[in-house]
Amino acid sequence: MKLKYARSGGWKGEENKVLSRNDALKLIYGLYSGDSGIFVIAGVGIDEEFNYVKRLARDSSKEIYIFQPDEKTAMRLRNLLKNYDNVQIIEDYTFNCGKYLLRSSVERFYALNIVNWKPQRFLTLLKNILDSVSESGKLVISF
Repeated sequence: MKLKYARSGGWKGEENKVLSRNDALKLIYGLYSGDSGIFVIAGVGIDEEFNYVKRLARDSSKEIYIFQPDEKTAMRLRNLLKNYDNVQIIEDYTFNCGKYLLRSSVERFYALNIVNWKPQRFLTLLKNILDSVSESGKLVISF
């Protein structure tokens, strides 16, 4: 399915049907779920997205970094993912990812609905994300 454009409440596809958030997440997290390497996921909360992240974490060939600036949510994520040695919760904003990630090291970067956190740092956010993604890496981003 081709996603034409984003719209409040979901995405509109070829048949003008709006996808639910969960349907969109299923498509997005299904894109590269079989790959291995370093995965970065920005702003995961305890919602539908968490289950997709947990599914990725079950594969030990993936090293997963989750950026979550909210202290309470980060603590809950640590508790829920404590059995996964391949997951690190970073309690910082995604625009600071350059402090934590090596240059050109990330294979998959999921940055969904992150701009509303600190929109005044948009250029820093894009620069640090792009610097961290490897030459063959993929960035999935939504605003």
